[in-house]
Amino acid sequence: MKIAYFGIDALADCLKVLLQSGHEVIRIFTTEGDSYDCTEKICALSREYGIPLQKTRVTKQDINALVQAGAELTVTAGYPWKIPVTDAFMQVNLHPAFLPEGRGPWPMPVAILRGRPSGVTLHKLSEKLDEGDILLQTQIPLAEGETLVTLGEKIGREAVCLLREFLQNPRKLWASARPQGKGEYWPEPGDSERTLLAGEESRVRSLKLRAFAGYGCLVYENGVPWVTDEKGRKKELYFRELRLSDRQEMERTRRKYAPALSDYTFALLWCWRRQMSLTFCIGKDFFAVKGQGYCFFPVCSPDKAVYFLKVMYKSGHTYLRFCDENAKEIALREFPASECELCEDDCDYLIENEKLHDLPGGALLRRRNDLHHYINLEPAPCAEPITPENVAEAAVLSERCRLAGSADGDAEREAFLHFFELGLEGVLVRRGDVVGFAVCSEKDENTMQGHFSKCTEKVRGASLFAIRSCSDAAADRYEYTNLEDDMGKNGLRTFKRSLKAQIVASYTIRLRQ
Repeated sequence: MKIAYFGIDALADCLKVLLQSGHEVIRIFTTEGDSYDCTEKICALSREYGIPLQKTRVTKQDINALVQAGAELTVTAGYPWKIPVTDAFMQVNLHPAFLPEGRGPWPMPVAILRGRPSGVTLHKLSEKLDEGDILLQTQIPLAEGETLVTLGEKIGREAVCLLREFLQNPRKLWASARPQGKGEYWPEPGDSERTLLAGEESRVRSLKLRAFAGYGCLVYENGVPWVTDEKGRKKELYFRELRLSDRQEMERTRRKYAPALSDYTFALLWCWRRQMSLTFCIGKDFFAVKGQGYCFFPVCSPDKAVYFLKVMYKSGHTYLRFCDENAKEIALREFPASECELCEDDCDYLIENEKLHDLPGGALLRRRNDLHHYINLEPAPCAEPITPENVAEAAVLSERCRLAGSADGDAEREAFLHFFELGLEGVLVRRGDVVGFAVCSEKDENTMQGHFSKCTEKVRGASLFAIRSCSDAAADRYEYTNLEDDMGKNGLRTFKRSLKAQIVASYTIRLRQ
């Protein structure tokens, strides 16, 4: 059979079973990987066997491509994203619980916390997560003192056994699969369930340490979260992936401490988190962002910022980006030997909405002419608000631009996937067909934050029309529009500077004591 595999390192031995089974593995799907969902073993096997590897989220188009390639089976083992379901071939999932109890993304710690049996189930993939018909399964009773590490090892061994058994007669087992029944969903444990509290019973503390062994529990110092070692001692700051549920708390913290730069808005961080490989440390009245080889200046009180910088400096993280004037002052006061440099690529551009509408004076004559030229085309352009009814049209245009090589494409895809959840708004531009859009959100009570704008027409004034229309739509609520950094694109920088906007300085700082 031709088989595609979806998974991470936790169950990498299942991929080895497929590779050694005599079947043909035609494609491997995994993720970029992080400290929790590692993918080094999967990537190494892909290289060793010369099998194409995909780290981006699987799409319906990817499934269609597998159909065209003659795939007969997909095997999923720990893949974190929902996989489109098809009737064109068999799709099975190895789930680390004795279904129908233990549906959910991370049932093993829950089993330990609740004292419930664990297990492994091989089931058909279904539209509803973890609810497909059962092919094979085995139950794993919890041993005395069971930890997440020891349970994970048992699950790995049993998963391999189930997969081998399935491969001996897949079509017969597929035909004889049985429905699950009602079942029980176990929500993924949150940070609060991993947190060790001062004064809690030693029994409770021990249970948490066992349930999250290998990943660590959490403790807070100065409102900043740390991951613990196996004995509950501070080990390292807790950086993790961003969640949509973080939006309310992070936006509250951001508005309280009001960094001048747009890079700290939740919508921006969410949309760019994968392209920039960002992880997040989120505490009480505090959040910090880490990229590859650098950190953002933390959003918090000055005292807490100094605490964070000292911790990061001690651990070898000395390079800061997206520092406004206030951040620069704090960093240089505590680390006076630091190297500080204005980074033009990261600066924001602030412009009055009234000025963006009128484009007054001789300095903006060229832009007025460009806009006049575009407005007088036939058919004339018109802008309308992005709504639940037309947001899909904007998403389609964005996807066309992404496939054509737009650098913003993946970030825009994230924006349109969660448009209203992120608090985004914007305008759609039509000239008969949809030809452009602009997307924004609220930066503060007086400023609209511009995120993305696209125009498929290479016509003078087209981009400016989209941006101005978005600004005009919000002009009764905001005095200013903030245009994000230009990421070093000379054409974009020239355009933004031609609007005579106020430049909001962004510094990079190399900490030195």
